[in-house]
Amino acid sequence: MSTREQYNKRAKQYWQRYYSQLEGARIDKYLGNTEGDEYDEGFPTLLLTYPDGQCYTIQVSCDPEGNGGGFLFLPFEPVMDDYDKAHKLNNYADKEQQ
Repeated sequence: MSTREQYNKRAKQYWQRYYSQLEGARIDKYLGNTEGDEYDEGFPTLLLTYPDGQCYTIQVSCDPEGNGGGFLFLPFEPVMDDYDKAHKLNNYADKEQQ
């Protein structure tokens, strides 16, 4: 086995061990994003509870160095019509004048 293959195998094992620590944890709350440049693009922060009752926060980053907040691909896109209408966004102000 080449050195490159050995490091690839080790990396795969590392990430398996790293992310498997989430197994069995329950996401209890989305705590918001840390401050970002614009549109609150900081680190999404979640509160987790483990089966033993311990609670921890985790943050989603774009890379292991923590160079910026990340993004989770979730199954549903939120419907924002009620918010947009209440705040007169996305042409709701124009529609109400007609």
